[in-house]
Amino acid sequence: MVENGKDAAPVAVSHEAAIDSYGLKEGCEVVHIPAIHILNRRGEFSASMGTFPPHWRPYIRLLPWYRQGRVAVKNLAGLAVAAVAKRLVTPTDRVDLLGQLQAGRDDEGNPMGREELTAEALTQLIAGSDTTSKSVPFISNPRRH
Repeated sequence: MVENGKDAAPVAVSHEAAIDSYGLKEGCEVVHIPAIHILNRRGEFSASMGTFPPHWRPYIRLLPWYRQGRVAVKNLAGLAVAAVAKRLVTPTDRVDLLGQLQAGRDDEGNPMGREELTAEALTQLIAGSDTTSKSVPFISNPRRH
């Protein structure tokens, strides 16, 4: 996004097809969606769903705003899948979280599998966005909170 100068992150169209393409030169099919929109909508959706009793949630998800939130959750996962797919096709010397996850090994010295690598990348993406969204208002306006 920094290189392109715009808020447009690649999101895998199909998670399953993208994971199946891991390591293949043709990569996965992506669409570009504003990352901030994905992160904000996913956060709002998840926070509000957490306030409802579990037996209400299947019905709440049918409401228009909540349907859009579910799309944001799917898009966030697609963002992680697309990032892992790209990295596996185009290795880099960059030192970043995804590189650290790729370097990780289990007790027997084996690298993470494709699905585990993707799940861990998604976890880091969510954790980072949640931490940033919670701390930026304090930094930009400490009197606000």
